[in-house]
Amino acid sequence: MLKINNISKAIGGKQILHDITFEVPAGTVAFLLGESGSGKSTLLRILNDLEHQDSGTIAINNQQINGANAHKMMSLVFQHFNLFAHLTVKQNITLVLEKVYGNDVAQANALAEALLKKFKLEHKADAAISSLSGGQKQRLAIARAVAVNPYVICLDEPTSALDPLLTAHVAQQIQELANEGRIVLVATHDMNLVLNKNVHGIVLLMRHGSIVEVASTDEVRSSAETLKHLAQFMQGASEDTV
Repeated sequence: MLKINNISKAIGGKQILHDITFEVPAGTVAFLLGESGSGKSTLLRILNDLEHQDSGTIAINNQQINGANAHKMMSLVFQHFNLFAHLTVKQNITLVLEKVYGNDVAQANALAEALLKKFKLEHKADAAISSLSGGQKQRLAIARAVAVNPYVICLDEPTSALDPLLTAHVAQQIQELANEGRIVLVATHDMNLVLNKNVHGIVLLMRHGSIVEVASTDEVRSSAETLKHLAQFMQGASEDTV
C-alpha cells in the first residue's frame, strides 16, 4: 500500500501542490490525470526524491519513505526517457545495476538479457539508442526501471510521443506491471490511455495542484457523465483534438 498524506510544494513562491492525499493498494494502476501544470510531474519527482515536499509524508506498507530508501522502493520513467545515448541498449540497463546497485557483471548481464527478452528488445541488445523507434525507447526505459525491482513504478506522460497503436501497447505493459504486484503511477493527460480497456485501476484528476475527483477506470469508461470534473476534462480533451 502506498499512502500519500498532505503533500504540499511551492516553487518560486507559487503553490504547485496543495495537501495531496490518496492511497493506492498493491497491484494497482493509478492514473494522475490532468492538464500540463496541474502538478502531476512534480508529485512524481517528489516521490522519487528528485524534489522535496514542503510538508506531508509518503509511506509504503507503513514504512515512511525518504531520500535514503526512496530509490530502493520507487523508480521513475521520464517523459523523454533519459536514456544514455552513448551506451548500447543493454548497457543502459547494466550500468545502473553495476554502478548503483552493486551487481557483478555476470548478474547485470543476465538480468538485462532477461528484461530485453521480456520487452521484445533482445535483437537490439547491442544497438545504439539512436537506432530505436519511439516505442522501443519507451520499452527500454520501462525495462530499465523494472531492473531495480521497485515496489512503485512511476511513468511521466508515457504516451506523449506515441501513436494510438503504440499507446495501446503501453497500456498493456502498464497492466502487466501491476499484475506482478507492483503499484504503477501514471502521470498523463492522454484520455486514450486512461480509457484503454486493457488497464484497470483508479483515476485521480488533478487541477491546479489539487486532486478534485477520484474514480475507478470502469466508472470513467461507463458513466463519465456522472463525474462532474472528469466529464469537463474529457470534454476539453475532446475539443483539443478537433
